Amino acid sequence: MRKTREPNNYINKNNEPNEPNKGRHNLERLYGILTGMCLETAGRREFIRFSPSSELLTDLSLLPIQTVVGIEAMPPESRNRLRNWNVNNAVAVFSDAFDDYWLRIERCCKDNGLRVVYLLEENTWKTYLTLFTEKELAIGRAVHIGLMHEAGIIGRMEVVSLENKAYELNLECDYFHDIGIGENTEAVIKGRNIGVAILNLGNAEAIVDRNKIGRDGTLIVQSYAAEAIPEIATVQSVGMQSIQTTLVRDAVPNIQELMRDDRLRVGYKALKTGRITDENPDFIGTWDIRIPPRGLFELFIEKRDGGRIAGRIEDTIGSAKFSGVSAEGRIDFVKQYMESAVDIGGIPDRIEYSGVVRRRSDVTGTFVTGTFVSADAVNIGQFTMSEFKNEKR
Repeated sequence: MRKTREPNNYINKNNEPNEPNKGRHNLERLYGILTGMCLETAGRREFIRFSPSSELLTDLSLLPIQTVVGIEAMPPESRNRLRNWNVNNAVAVFSDAFDDYWLRIERCCKDNGLRVVYLLEENTWKTYLTLFTEKELAIGRAVHIGLMHEAGIIGRMEVVSLENKAYELNLECDYFHDIGIGENTEAVIKGRNIGVAILNLGNAEAIVDRNKIGRDGTLIVQSYAAEAIPEIATVQSVGMQSIQTTLVRDAVPNIQELMRDDRLRVGYKALKTGRITDENPDFIGTWDIRIPPRGLFELFIEKRDGGRIAGRIEDTIGSAKFSGVSAEGRIDFVKQYMESAVDIGGIPDRIEYSGVVRRRSDVTGTFVTGTFVSADAVNIGQFTMSEFKNEKR
């Protein structure tokens, strides 16, 4: 016979969660979960489904009855409404490949007398589906126009314009999916006073990280556990009914994934504001002439010795050190990404920049154009940078 559990003392007499402490909310238990993964095989998307860990299901079964459990999913009726939802005459396919995971969680909660609160709002997912569909259409148009340009049918400017639009939509889509949805979910957790939450792994780890480093003192995570894949899921796993995960207690967020989120925030800021930091650099430029926001950088000269200069560069990839010479109408320097930037995609080799001062003015400052090449000669391109003018400097 199943052990009798006392009702949850977090629930008040009106069957609603008690009010949190003023300005703060305790999240008693947070679970970061994996519903599945998508693989690209021969141009097709194949889904590998995961099922909840037995440890997570056991944890839920031992919770006091009527405990409020927030899950990062939409209610079944919302999921049904979004099947083949029309966006600008294009069908936004809402995949139900991972529904089985949440159905098992819902069934476990129901069987154990727990109250489910759906943390993912339908309008939030509609926004994402809209962005995703527009992004896919823009990328398709950019590829098509690119082929027409190669055939000499259309000019270069139209190609560049579409490539920039595709980049913008792709970044906005990624930002909303990886960061925006998580922030919306966190707001719902606070607003509904959720004590137990089951979130997609990336969003759960972001919440733990914010709490750990004190970015947000209003949500205090008491305990955190994360699901892991017990075996390497490969294309051979496609077609299997599901792979059961395992639960890691006292889990530690993946630092590289958190760093990628930080870079996504920086890239989004670069796109929207034309800035990387809130500091006062000596120069602002780009190493991507074709899509300027992608290569936006800020250069800080921290040491000067005659014509010799040295300092740091902050860009959409990460931080780098540089040293070089500024003299006789030229600025030449060598950039080296720091290890933290290399870990998430920065070029490990030294990159040589060679620039010519094209204009000097008391009003607009110095403008530089030039070329860069990595030590292995694989990465070659053009760059521009302008002196940063700020009255508050």
